[in-house]
Amino acid sequence: MYASATLAPLALRTSAATVDVTAPGRCALRVPFTGTLTSQTQTAMTSSLRKLLVELRYGTRLRGLSVSLDDDTIVIEPVATTFALRQWLDSGELIGAVEAAARHARATSR
Repeated sequence: MYASATLAPLALRTSAATVDVTAPGRCALRVPFTGTLTSQTQTAMTSSLRKLLVELRYGTRLRGLSVSLDDDTIVIEPVATTFALRQWLDSGELIGAVEAAARHARATSR
């Protein structure tokens, strides 16, 4: 008899997200989540998020991106011009891109 492992679906709690400006042109967006975030899902999310950010207004100013885990929090650290980061944060485009990347990662990791 085989035991099947069921993974809880990933759900972001974007209403509890926080942003720390770590340096000019750098910030850390912390988004709590519930469920299971596998390394495959994290890789898919990073790839998707990179593409989505490049497609945003001022996306050509994206210089780097890292996605990491800290307990039950996803930490997204984009590196771009200060102007681009400010625009993405003020407009909600950054958190929207994170949500879209998580949806895409969930769909491709099944």
